[in-house]
Amino acid sequence: MAPYVCRATQTLPRWDLVRRCQTVAVDVEFQRVLYSGAAKWTQRIGRIALVDENLNTLYDRFGVVWKDLESKNGAVPAAVVEQNCRRIFEGRTVVMHASQGDMHSFRIEVNAFTKSTIVDTQSLYHGPMGLRHSPSLADCSADYLGQIIQTGLHSPVEDAAATMQLYLLRKAGNYHAQLARLKQQRIEAYEAGLGGTLDTSEHTRPDASTLTYSDVLARDMAIARIVLRLQITIDEARRRETLDPTPNKDGLESTDVVDVMISATEDHMNDDIESLGDFDDVESEEHEFYS
Repeated sequence: MAPYVCRATQTLPRWDLVRRCQTVAVDVEFQRVLYSGAAKWTQRIGRIALVDENLNTLYDRFGVVWKDLESKNGAVPAAVVEQNCRRIFEGRTVVMHASQGDMHSFRIEVNAFTKSTIVDTQSLYHGPMGLRHSPSLADCSADYLGQIIQTGLHSPVEDAAATMQLYLLRKAGNYHAQLARLKQQRIEAYEAGLGGTLDTSEHTRPDASTLTYSDVLARDMAIARIVLRLQITIDEARRRETLDPTPNKDGLESTDVVDVMISATEDHMNDDIESLGDFDDVESEEHEFYS
């Protein structure tokens, strides 16, 4: 049997790249821990990744399964990891999405960020484009970068890279141009499906037969997330099938269980889509658009 290899991609800091960069993006995947004598579980770093402005991985350490945390597989003490991160952060702009959770996961170097300038992309992107008050990284990535992330196990490298791209988009002043481009793409896609012209006014819908851009955007984003949730469920079902192909207690083969899970999720998805509104004339085109 081949030896286990830690899934981290850059287990030693790239100090040569660190010296040349002014901004780093960070993402943390958490472990839940119960410290001796504590009454409540808390979160600490399970795996952390740092990337620079060119999306080079500066540091990717730890893991989220037990084998990743064993020293024989390349793991090192948490104190070393947090100290390395603090050294990288000092004097630089540190970009995170929903920064409070990531910052609070540092349990040893609790002042790791005190000499840094913190930028939270969740705050940069809240509000516009129909995003809710605290938009997730996956939603921002889909709506502004046109990238679907977090489709399986989360990768902090992927998330940190998306965070950096969101920061650079806003910093470069291309933000509003990107909004206009995405809006036009959506309008063209829907007009092609409808065979007609879409009312692009933002807030008015004269009658039930007229769709405004705001109407379409709301359904657009909601359906995309519903379909993505279905795909994640299917992936998880297939993973379970691979791990345990034996019949369950009800005598069902694993493939039968997978089919039941998928069927139930599809039913929920259809119910969710129907609950979004009464725009029956565009529903089929929207669903096909995201298939």
